[in-house]
Amino acid sequence: MIDQNTDFFAYVDNFATIEGIELIKVFGYEYSSVEYTIAIPTYKRTEYLKEAIDSALNQDCSFAYNVIVVDNNPERGDETEKMMASYKNTKNLSYYKNAKNLGMAGNFNRLFLLAKTKWVVMLHDDD
Repeated sequence: MIDQNTDFFAYVDNFATIEGIELIKVFGYEYSSVEYTIAIPTYKRTEYLKEAIDSALNQDCSFAYNVIVVDNNPERGDETEKMMASYKNTKNLSYYKNAKNLGMAGNFNRLFLLAKTKWVVMLHDDD
């Protein structure tokens, strides 16, 4: 049943809902001269995330790019954070954790706010 009192076309700033929520930069390198970012949202899927990151980092291309991972699990020292430690010295990879679970769409929005490049592609952690 459709709610007759809801204005489905009303403007809602979904980025504002995550504005005040702390973001923890665990590690990372940012290169301002690149035009492309591969943005990977994750939440408790370590085995798939490793495959996605390895795939992103092993692209055979003629241009530089950044990879950003944002973990929506606020728990510190979890399995994902331990696995991500093996990538700590990877020059074009940044890893962040939300201090609070933002929900799926909120985490997606966080990625797009972090990406400072002209082009952004989202690669889900289980792809």
